[in-house]
Amino acid sequence: MLQAAAMLVGLSVAWLLLTQSAWTPQNLALAGFVGVVCVGATMWLGGWRGIGAPPLLALANLRRAPGNFRAALGAARAAIAADISLRPALILIKPRPGPVAVKAALIAAINAAPGQMAVESDGDGLLAHVLDEEAVQPEQISELEDGVRAAYGLGAVA
Repeated sequence: MLQAAAMLVGLSVAWLLLTQSAWTPQNLALAGFVGVVCVGATMWLGGWRGIGAPPLLALANLRRAPGNFRAALGAARAAIAADISLRPALILIKPRPGPVAVKAALIAAINAAPGQMAVESDGDGLLAHVLDEEAVQPEQISELEDGVRAAYGLGAVA
């Protein structure tokens, strides 16, 4: 409820600033009406979780950026050195049950990691291609899924 109130006030002020209107009672009422309509539309579409909580996902991606950068350097180093010790493989990932948006965000997070790419998704899980099977640990995938679920406000266990 507090988020909806903050969104209402923020949208109303944004409306007044963007339209460069005078702060008359009529314009304040119009700004409040526009804010109510926007908050109502957001709630009708599923609320904050329904739109995917993009700010929380962006923060989770920023937290993973240093590790992804190190992995990208390692993959580039292996490619330049023509390292034949890589062991490409297909791995099956079984995500915990949850909304489809969470599964899509998990796929995007897997694809963002260097050397990993989700190639198929079905009811059984995700099939991902990895450059080095030994470099990918199950706890890494679990931490990745926990971060995505936390961004959507879901607990570790569904």
